[in-house]
Amino acid sequence: FDEIGKGDVRVFVNFQPFYKALLAMITEAQKDLEDSVDNKNEETAGGLLGLISPQKILTALGLDGLESFALQVDVDKRGLEMGFGIFVSKRKGLLQLLPKQADSVSLVPLIPRNVSSASIMRFDLGLFWDTLLEILHEVNPNLTPLINLQLGLIEKKAGVTLRKDVLGSLGTEVFTFSEDISSLITDLKPKGD
Repeated sequence: FDEIGKGDVRVFVNFQPFYKALLAMITEAQKDLEDSVDNKNEETAGGLLGLISPQKILTALGLDGLESFALQVDVDKRGLEMGFGIFVSKRKGLLQLLPKQADSVSLVPLIPRNVSSASIMRFDLGLFWDTLLEILHEVNPNLTPLINLQLGLIEKKAGVTLRKDVLGSLGTEVFTFSEDISSLITDLKPKGD
């Protein structure tokens, strides 16, 4: 709890029991599905189940490295503030996109008045494409050459590279704002009500 601060509300979740239960559910469902397949038809029996299993997908995403997560919420007259911490044992899959250092995140210097919420997070978007390809390769090695070929054709036609020009220029900090839509809702009410 030291990492997320002292909030009005604090939640800590140990993810490993959930992950093990999810794997057990998937394994049982997959066994039931395989039992229901007509074993006489080899093409149907093999199908996608032999190529891409849910377990492969979860492992490739790196969810087996997620140990726990914590949330703290503070409520005061200024509004609601939330902090979120993710604790990992191995940085693999999507978890390798999270920053390694525990540097504090810079607050946005100016938050417009008409927003109802703002958020700041760290996520290395420059590594996103390479990480996505690693995940797909682990799920099924035949997918990555197809994707690289298609992406190469698209990049050549567009004259822009996804990895360098788009994702590489985005950096590691992501800021989001949500507009307050209450004024839109009142404008939609019929006059005279």
